[in-house]
Amino acid sequence: AGREIAAATGAESGYVTAGASAGLLLAAAACIAGIDPDRIDRLPDTEGMPNEIIIQRGHRNAYDHALRTAGARIVEVGYEGYPGAGRTHAWQIEAAIGPQTVAIAHPVQHAPGTVSLAEVAAIAHRHGIAVIVDAAAGLPPKENLRRFTAEGADLVAYSGGKAIGGPQASGLLAGRRDLIRSVALQQLDMDVDVRTWRFGDMVRRGELRGVPHHGIGRAAKVGKEGIAGLLTALRRY
Repeated sequence: AGREIAAATGAESGYVTAGASAGLLLAAAACIAGIDPDRIDRLPDTEGMPNEIIIQRGHRNAYDHALRTAGARIVEVGYEGYPGAGRTHAWQIEAAIGPQTVAIAHPVQHAPGTVSLAEVAAIAHRHGIAVIVDAAAGLPPKENLRRFTAEGADLVAYSGGKAIGGPQASGLLAGRRDLIRSVALQQLDMDVDVRTWRFGDMVRRGELRGVPHHGIGRAAKVGKEGIAGLLTALRRY
């Protein structure tokens, strides 16, 4: 499924999610915890670890609750009130980046005065942090399946039950291979013995300190029917 999503979006990898909101939760969790099993086991408790996600004030909406559910602390930037209500300058985003910053969130919505995704991505990548795009309402046009990745997004969450026409409670997350790997690790349940785990070689090579037991993504797992339905709809779209 990941390979097929990657082919459709131009991203390095992909994952079928339980809707775009679940994709945002998993994206935030991946940016916070990476593939550190200790951090994965602790989420949403982020005390003592970088957990800040920057968002422009004009982009705040109810769906960023999904980011906070993973343990992220939202840092707003930009102006409010008169004059310049909702306007953000690129320097304000850059000034907010610090040692606790893990990502910048960038929803696809009409928000006059906000900094563009391409510029946000350039700022983020200068500082080694990721950009999470909420593209739940980003389709159509079909070209937007590739647009946001091309403009520099590291993770893009799409709804599967809207324009794509897949199962109502489905979505897809497209992005960097290392972050999608974290998403997968955070959905494990019973594979707690490295001898029985199909990715045990990652532990033996030292890529992982151990096997995560039960990540925050476990509550967002997708059934085989949802995966098959979403991929079928994506092909048709």
